[in-house]
Amino acid sequence: VVTILAEHGLIGIFASGAAPSHIAVDRCKELDVWVGAVGAYSPESIAGLALAQLLRMLHSLDTIEDRMTRGDFSLLPTPPGTLIEKSVGIIGYGAIGQAFHRMCSSFKCKVAALDWQAADTHVPTHPHFHKETSDPAQVPRVSLPAMLATSDVVFISCLESDRTRGLLSREMLSLCKPGCVLVNVARGSIIDTDALIDRLDTGALRCVLDVYDGEVGLFFRDHQGMEGVAQRDARFARLYSHKGCMVTPHCSWWTEPALSNIGSGTYQRIRDILIAKGLME
Repeated sequence: VVTILAEHGLIGIFASGAAPSHIAVDRCKELDVWVGAVGAYSPESIAGLALAQLLRMLHSLDTIEDRMTRGDFSLLPTPPGTLIEKSVGIIGYGAIGQAFHRMCSSFKCKVAALDWQAADTHVPTHPHFHKETSDPAQVPRVSLPAMLATSDVVFISCLESDRTRGLLSREMLSLCKPGCVLVNVARGSIIDTDALIDRLDTGALRCVLDVYDGEVGLFFRDHQGMEGVAQRDARFARLYSHKGCMVTPHCSWWTEPALSNIGSGTYQRIRDILIAKGLME
């Protein structure tokens, strides 16, 4: 498609998101077609929703609300958990990962980020990961197996690529610390969903998801009830109804600041394209 468009005068492609992961960037370079993206348009919005859902899970708010609807205002038999002083691992220490780190600092969390170049991480260095070099907090770096084995919370906010799809495989998920909560605001393909469901069924871990590997055609529309959703995607229905999982329909970015920044960022990047091509001063 890019080749055909380039033959008809295409000079650039712009993605109104964090990264042009769905664009054939290498082919565009060969055709001298400029590729751009808004980038970090509102990392706090995304990290904020993730934190809200995480706290909701840790504090058993769904269970408390369910009991209250039945008139049961008594305390839970066992005190719920908390984020205070927990170990948090961050996979993808860019703008979103750093925003989540700042929020976790209020809870006195011990935070570490993934060392992409560790020998046992199994992920070759990717050109996009240079964005992680800006690290004002000098967060400790650990390998993936070490992170999974020691983290109470694993926050996933890395870019999707051939190198990160399936990063949290069945083998890797089996290494997770018992009781670990996975929080994924990146892309659904980074986690092996079938393996995740199996781990949820054992009670070994829990998860907070704002993304799903089968979300195309499922999210961003009204299905008029969950019956249709279950018929369309039984696997998603299992995730949605699982007591160890909280799912939102890829909506963490949908905030007023994000939309404003996407609009201004889109204008500025397209202007950059035109100036670079000598079509605008």
